[in-house]
Amino acid sequence: MHSSRFSLDARLAANFHCTRKEELRCARFIFDNPRRTPTSFPQTGVYPLKRRKQALRGWESSTAELGGEDGTDPKAFHDKPWNRPPSATRKTSQLCGQILEALHGILSGMADERLQNLAVVKVEPAPNTGRLRVTVAGFTPADATDPTTRTNAMLALQKAGGLLRRETARAIHRKYAPELVFHLA
Repeated sequence: MHSSRFSLDARLAANFHCTRKEELRCARFIFDNPRRTPTSFPQTGVYPLKRRKQALRGWESSTAELGGEDGTDPKAFHDKPWNRPPSATRKTSQLCGQILEALHGILSGMADERLQNLAVVKVEPAPNTGRLRVTVAGFTPADATDPTTRTNAMLALQKAGGLLRRETARAIHRKYAPELVFHLA
């Protein structure tokens, strides 16, 4: 028995160029699984533990009738309401209202005329209260179709974004000020 183990270790060392510890582990695996040969192992020293399970095919023929939930994801079928992402709650709506009022006052007091003419239409979480989507409008009908006016207003909002965030943080009482993402209506 000892000579067969030695000859197997010698064959493994010739094929793998690996350490003694890995040779012994591989030799034990081969004695436990006689159908595996040393050349079928990868050179990295990682040995297969199980074969991959094959996908179930032809499941349609095993059922009497196909139902509405057949072929759908079982995770969606068993989804619980407490596992869903939180929707707009009372606190979220309250925060959005506070931001809307604060931005309305801040924009009316700005020195830039492009920002003074704008009005905040809606504030909504996108996707949560850490980032808020602020919809802004206030163009005259002639300016609403002009792309340069819209571009200039968007550039002015982006340039004043830090100031607007700082001023809204003073108006509301939160540990972290939400990031404001502006959108022109």
